[in-house]
Amino acid sequence: METNEIDGADVRKGEVKEAHLHPDLSLVVLCYRTGNTIYRFLNSVIRSLDSVVSNWEMILVGNYWPGTDDDTPKVVQEIASKHLKIRALAKAKQGGMGWDARNGLELC
Repeated sequence: METNEIDGADVRKGEVKEAHLHPDLSLVVLCYRTGNTIYRFLNSVIRSLDSVVSNWEMILVGNYWPGTDDDTPKVVQEIASKHLKIRALAKAKQGGMGWDARNGLELC
């Protein structure tokens, strides 16, 4: 069953945990044109990360081509707004996957 919820979502407006500022592990996930299908994958990754290390961060890169009907930027921003360990990046694309990956790594 597909769900549009993320495990461990923890919305606390204005709260930043010190651990989030200096994570032990940063994971950049390229989400190009995934839309809502990303939820199942992310829940699996979150469970795996939590079983290995508690102090992690995930950067979701939802870059898009202007003029397309891709809802991924909105989806990744919504996910990031609900989870303290997840950040989102959604910019108009200026290159391919390498450009997306570099943009995500710059946030680490």
